[in-house]
Amino acid sequence: MTKIKGGVKKEVVQGLASGKSQLALSKRTGVSQQAISRFANKSEIKSLIERETGKLYQKLPDMIEEINRDIETSYRISKSVAGELTKEETKELTERFEGINSMLKFKESIYKVKSDVLKALGVYPSQSPSIFVQNVFSDNKAAIIDPGVQRMIGAHVKELFGDNPLDENSGNENE
Repeated sequence: MTKIKGGVKKEVVQGLASGKSQLALSKRTGVSQQAISRFANKSEIKSLIERETGKLYQKLPDMIEEINRDIETSYRISKSVAGELTKEETKELTERFEGINSMLKFKESIYKVKSDVLKALGVYPSQSPSIFVQNVFSDNKAAIIDPGVQRMIGAHVKELFGDNPLDENSGNENE
């Protein structure tokens, strides 16, 4: 029976909290998938995983803002390459990235981020439609979104619109 210790324990907890599979973590850490499964099913470990997941949910708005900035910068790089920016805008962009090669590497890395975001949203072009999109269109009432994300979205909706988001006057103090 393999015992998971120290840094590997932290890596497994953080990996499970961020959605990595037990098999992927097994390959990465060298610990068997069965040992990871036993480890993950302990109540104290479940609490640690839940706490780590909570930390990720708290970072979500900042992560989305950062992704949006990076995508906007990637868009500007595309416009620069296509000759659609002024010489001054292109010069500023090139200096910011210390040359065209680092600009193109950045653009390449953002392509992966955009792909991952589109896959997570279920709108990335593929041969098989996402389960999320299938559930939405089939009006499936089963949980199609992680309960933690659902709670976070609910809290933000309440913050913006009060307790009744369907009330047109809710959250509108100017009237």
